[in-house]
Amino acid sequence: PCRERFCSESCRDWALKESPHAVLCHSRLQPEQREALRSLEELAESSEEEHLLLLAHGVAAMLLARRSGVSQDEVLQRFV
Repeated sequence: PCRERFCSESCRDWALKESPHAVLCHSRLQPEQREALRSLEELAESSEEEHLLLLAHGVAAMLLARRSGVSQDEVLQRFV
């Protein structure tokens, strides 16, 4: 289960289904995925390149859109 705190149950439901958190939630990741995300977070912090985390969130949002049935062309138009 997700260990993050949310302002409400509806916020939690949204985050776990429709936001990049649904893909990037540490509690939902396999150990090797969790380690890869931690490494990215550490790299972003140590190199002062926080935009790397924005990229990860953007890719997660694209993945969620594709999973929900949005066409690849529409995802590319929307996000790229």
